[in-house]
Amino acid sequence: MPTFYFRLAASARYGRERSPEIDLLRKGRHTVSLPEATARALGAYDYLAVVNRASERHRFESYPCLLRNPLPTIAIPLTEPDPDVPLDLQAALEQVYEDGSQALVVRYEDPCEPPLPADEQQWAWERWAAYRAAHPEMFPPTPVPPPAAP
Repeated sequence: MPTFYFRLAASARYGRERSPEIDLLRKGRHTVSLPEATARALGAYDYLAVVNRASERHRFESYPCLLRNPLPTIAIPLTEPDPDVPLDLQAALEQVYEDGSQALVVRYEDPCEPPLPADEQQWAWERWAAYRAAHPEMFPPTPVPPPAAP
């Protein structure tokens, strides 16, 4: 885990800052400030966003999300009396994905790691096929070589 995350998490727990935390990993250790037992009590989720306010250190707003659902819009607290600002995590992730050309970097034809249940993996491959079909400029058809001359 990058050092930045640990500094951010420490400031969220002990500092005056308000800090959203977003866990988009499907395996590994629990990373957000929300106690793990509390997070598990939320029920099944694949991804978790948590917001903690400086004025309410022991209160967490949690945003669990399943793989097949769009990421939620979360409330980012500002300094009082300013109202919260909504952050559409799905739109932000899609923008970063496009800007980083992740479609050309990640090997989506391979099974997910960690492995998904068979129905979830099939769904993921169908989503990838739909993405490729919607972006022919990024994925031109592979030309079939002519047959070899006799």
